[in-house]
Amino acid sequence: MSGDTILLAVVLMLIGGLFHMVPRLTRPDLFFAVTIAPEFRRASGGQRILRRYHAIVWSATLAAILIELAAGMPLAAVLVLGGGFLWALVSAHGRALAYAVLPSPILEVDLAAPREGLPGGPMVAVLPLLFLGGLGLWAGLHWNRLPQRLPVHWGLHGADRWVATTPASVFGSLAVYASMCLLLIGVAWGLLQWSRRISTAGEGAAAERGFRRRIMQLLIVTEYFLACPAWFMVFQPSAAAVNVWGLALTAVIAAFAVSLLRGG
Repeated sequence: MSGDTILLAVVLMLIGGLFHMVPRLTRPDLFFAVTIAPEFRRASGGQRILRRYHAIVWSATLAAILIELAAGMPLAAVLVLGGGFLWALVSAHGRALAYAVLPSPILEVDLAAPREGLPGGPMVAVLPLLFLGGLGLWAGLHWNRLPQRLPVHWGLHGADRWVATTPASVFGSLAVYASMCLLLIGVAWGLLQWSRRISTAGEGAAAERGFRRRIMQLLIVTEYFLACPAWFMVFQPSAAAVNVWGLALTAVIAAFAVSLLRGG
């Protein structure tokens, strides 16, 4: 068992812990995006929903770790963890709707507020998908130039896991990367369109807009980083280039995390 595999297992465990805390990061009157009485969180119904959410999250986390440790499939492990988290959220939201209370009928609108959109516009968000599509087109037109084996995992000293070059391995891997990019685009779009606004005007509303924008920027920047391993797989750069990519990804996520913690 390699050190990279153990490191990813630890990262998956930490992500599971973050997902565990998500319900506590909202206002007391919001429970899985449902308006509820603040005391409902501590009632038996709220605790039952929360326990089920935690059970799904940790089951998905354990399954993802086992996939990585037993089969060495990091992308599959990440997808399992992400899918389990979404299932837990949707399931808890549906169960919490039975306990929803009517919000205040008074609506406030700030007509002077600037229009919000995806950072850089929709084209910036979908550009990694176009890149992956172009890479797939190039691979299809230059199949004889592809190596007999494709790297699918990299350590500190370069590629350490390979698969045979077949249409399923090439286009299947590109489809996995594309699906992850689509997931990030969907989360960013949902945050833009359906996230609950707390403040209507003033400094509070401006701070909320800035917070949302930083989260969307993180999601879109992560898209670009996720498209890079597809390029690594086809063109096989040096180990130093892959390590620079890993360090840059870590630095960017850490910088955004600090910014979001301060903004929040």
